[in-house]
Amino acid sequence: MFSDTSIKLQFVRRLAKLSVLLTVFLFSSFTSGGDISQEILNALEKGNASRLAEHFATTISITVEDQSGTYSARQGRMIIQKFFSEHPPKSFQVQGSGHVSGGGSYLLGAYTSEKGIRFSVYVLWLEEGERQKITRMTFIRN
Repeated sequence: MFSDTSIKLQFVRRLAKLSVLLTVFLFSSFTSGGDISQEILNALEKGNASRLAEHFATTISITVEDQSGTYSARQGRMIIQKFFSEHPPKSFQVQGSGHVSGGGSYLLGAYTSEKGIRFSVYVLWLEEGERQKITRMTFIRN
């Protein structure tokens, strides 16, 4: 029926497949500092500017309603903190996400304040060294 050689060959093939899968899993776990999308989502849901600012690039472009500019990470944190204090979150729902060329990712969402004011939100983050950093945030009142 089965020769010892065919059983050994099947075993070696399965072991090789398992080692390839394990290598891919370990490599993806330790590269680029992991995906920050869940951390961004949690910070937006809770109105936590400090948690968001942990992921800001050295400079960040921010648009809040009709004011727009490029700021240092520290200034950006203060602007987002002011937004959250003026419009505390009731909910945040992801409406889309994806990848952009150059190794970046984005998140589109609907932010609703406690007073029922709705904002469309856009967040873009890029690879900066081995970490992902937020480079743009936009809050536009609907």
